[in-house]
Amino acid sequence: MSVWKRKDGRYGAKRVVTQDDGRNRLVQVTAGTRREALARLDDACRRAAVGKPTRDSSATLAVTAARWVEITLASSDRAATTKELYAGEVRRHLIGAGTGGGTATALPSPASDRSPHVRVGQITLRRLRPSDIEEFLLYLERRGFSATSRRRILQIIRAVLDTAMRDGLVGTNVARAVGRPSAPPAEARSYSPGQVSSLLAAAERERLSPLIVLLAHTGLRVGEALGLNWEEVTLGEDPTLRVNGTLVRLKGVGLTKTAGKTARARRSIPLDAAATHALAKWRQNQVRERLLAGSLWSQGPNWVFTTELGTPLDQRNLNRWYRNLSATAGVGGTFHTLRHTFASLLLADGESVRTVADLMGHAKTSTTWDTYGHVAAETRRSATDRLARLMSKEWL
Repeated sequence: MSVWKRKDGRYGAKRVVTQDDGRNRLVQVTAGTRREALARLDDACRRAAVGKPTRDSSATLAVTAARWVEITLASSDRAATTKELYAGEVRRHLIGAGTGGGTATALPSPASDRSPHVRVGQITLRRLRPSDIEEFLLYLERRGFSATSRRRILQIIRAVLDTAMRDGLVGTNVARAVGRPSAPPAEARSYSPGQVSSLLAAAERERLSPLIVLLAHTGLRVGEALGLNWEEVTLGEDPTLRVNGTLVRLKGVGLTKTAGKTARARRSIPLDAAATHALAKWRQNQVRERLLAGSLWSQGPNWVFTTELGTPLDQRNLNRWYRNLSATAGVGGTFHTLRHTFASLLLADGESVRTVADLMGHAKTSTTWDTYGHVAAETRRSATDRLARLMSKEWL
């Protein structure tokens, strides 16, 4: 090791380090004082010994995040809707978070709700600290962003810096030292059996009444129902439908069917008598509409649920239609309320969480527990109460 004073008054220091792979590497640093140079050299040597960069990149977080979106995110196996969501968050919070400067702006006061974003995206990887990210998340909280939104943004920053570590741009992912914003689990709203009956009665004369019946009796996500092809539906013996994807609207693409991300999302669901009858009735109606449309009928995929011209249905329009329908029925709610109702009623009837998770397409049973744990807990209490009554009878 050697240390020397340079002509400009700063200090240089260097040392040869043997890396884990057995190769030698010369590490050299400069600093304003001798003590600082030695401290910086020690840190650089520790990093070099395990193959890490001796110094983090001078690229900004915004530039690094933009490259992550363009390459790493695009080539990942994340769902297309997730890719679009994450790319939008990066543009909004990192790339579009201000210009100029190498450090974050001062944190605005809670009252200054129109202040510009903290410019965390303009901080270089070399200068980025956990406190910068904490400051940014606090700023977002003061602007009214939910804990879920802030958790997602932190998750994206962690993913960006994980890739930067892999590529040798940083030695440490500082975002891993930042705690995730806590969000109490939201209890899913569901309908009572009576409310479901009111909803189905209100939908009875609607063209898309079979869609409501199918959702109520299968727990499908509305995008999954809209993404069904007739080839994926069996109405004869052992009626079943196969869920292989979701119909989504992607920027620059339009309505398209994306494959289910996990094996559990791609699943088979048995159809009960009500759902089977609704789909059979819908298919008959669709045949009539196709004859009426003639050459105007869409030549695209053989969608189950379509417009009068055979084109796929846009969920955005259906959401508005359902809000009006549920208001007319006096029950309110969204399509997702139907899905929650399906799961809640099964659990309340004593069905296992594992079976419900399979039917819902949840990747993990923990998702089912987090969303419907209160229902499962009530079922367990009811079961233990019944057992206690039975045992009491035995002792009489």
